[in-house]
Amino acid sequence: MVTRPRGILRSGDDGFWRGQPSLVTQTHLIAPGIEGLLNPGEFAPWNELTHARQAQMSQAPHVVPGDVASGIGSEHGAGLAGKCRETVNSPRRAAVIVTALLVVAAFTAAGVTRQQHPAAARGLLAQCGVERWAVKTLADPGTRKVNFHPRKTTISALRRLTPTQTYSRATGVERRTYRIRARLVEAKLEQDEDFHLVVADPRHRSRTMIVEFPASNCTRHSLKRTQMRRARRAFINACGRPSSSSFTHLQGKATITGVGFFDFNHGQTGIAPNAIELHPVLRFSKARCSPD
Repeated sequence: MVTRPRGILRSGDDGFWRGQPSLVTQTHLIAPGIEGLLNPGEFAPWNELTHARQAQMSQAPHVVPGDVASGIGSEHGAGLAGKCRETVNSPRRAAVIVTALLVVAAFTAAGVTRQQHPAAARGLLAQCGVERWAVKTLADPGTRKVNFHPRKTTISALRRLTPTQTYSRATGVERRTYRIRARLVEAKLEQDEDFHLVVADPRHRSRTMIVEFPASNCTRHSLKRTQMRRARRAFINACGRPSSSSFTHLQGKATITGVGFFDFNHGQTGIAPNAIELHPVLRFSKARCSPD
């Protein structure tokens, strides 16, 4: 009889249970090469137990550490625990379960490594954005209707525009290109590989907004990929490559050209009141930039 490793499936392990997909789902996503060894039916008790634990945690986030079944505190939980014990009675099944758990644990550790050492892990774990990503990178069908002749404007004027509340590319602002003269405030390499640059109106330093430079590996289907790549390179040449762990404070000014975009406000650093951005930036020029 093989006993499950203690400390892996405990009710106090919030980091493992909270928001995790099922064991089979994680293993198929992470290591598709071993999916032939997996019979989803064998893992059903474990997955059901995981889902029950998640439901319990959503109602009681702070649970005294202990066995999962006792944490759930019901006959149903006890029954699930019994099924789990039956599952690991078979040496072959237990070996597959332990292998899958080790794979998931290894990639979880890799995620922690990225948080601690972003530069070292970026190549393995970097991923492009998701939310309105085609719109942000000019890869959506509506891009063909964008007017790429830039309108000269100011950050203060952009901050006064009425935001649209659509997921696809909206008419008006999101189909126009703008050119601004901006004070450079701070920049960071985001998890989606964008350069997130906070800029301010040269005459009003407190009036800020965000402009974004997507990475070329995330713009393979974009209409203006070459311009985006050149703009990002121009920023690096002028200001250096921003850190991925914290914002790099900057001083200087630049002329920035990009397509209008209304983001969703989720507390981004430097966000305008209406969440207006230039996303993507198509040109970065006449720059005087240095770390502050």
